[in-house]
Amino acid sequence: MEILIKGLRQYFVKDSSINYSSAVRYIIDYLNVFYMEGVTLSELAKKLKLTLPHLSKKFKDEVGQTYLEYLHARRISESCRILSTSDNTIDNIAEFIGYSDSKKYREKFNALMGMSPREYRRRMRSQVQHSKQT
Repeated sequence: MEILIKGLRQYFVKDSSINYSSAVRYIIDYLNVFYMEGVTLSELAKKLKLTLPHLSKKFKDEVGQTYLEYLHARRISESCRILSTSDNTIDNIAEFIGYSDSKKYREKFNALMGMSPREYRRRMRSQVQHSKQT
């Protein structure tokens, strides 16, 4: 489980030492804070005074993921932290991290993590209990 978590952190949290372009760095920094908001790449392109196709390609080329893939990964990463540290309902967590549809959240979580949010929480709690016993 620890290997899985470490791998996910590396996958979801990009190294700040990577030399992204200023536009891509702006988007990553923005999403690291405002991942729960429904901002689109189109809105960010307007803010940055870039065309959507150009910014979309630039982001994909530099990050290795599309904007939406990165956004979903960021949200799921945060939900893993919340699932591990709180008793909030899965529906509340989904809403907090930016999903208006908890079914979509569960689908994205399962696709990225290979298990349901409920199973992830159960495994994390089991692991904590096991480590307390040893």
